Amino acid sequence: MSQTRSIPQDVAAEEHGSELMYCTGFHDLYSQNIGDRQNLELFQRMRVVDDSRPHISSNE
Repeated sequence: MSQTRSIPQDVAAEEHGSELMYCTGFHDLYSQNIGDRQNLELFQRMRVVDDSRPHISSNE
């Protein structure tokens, strides 16, 4: 697969787990708009939801 070099890193992360791409995607997106308090609150909510999933390890 020669096109794996062209795709973004977050897309490649999908092979390891869509959860990883989901968390990373939200982190990158909201870190750019961290000044918006609503965005920060929403991001924190998403983190709580993701952290509650047993198959996600925050120690990695």
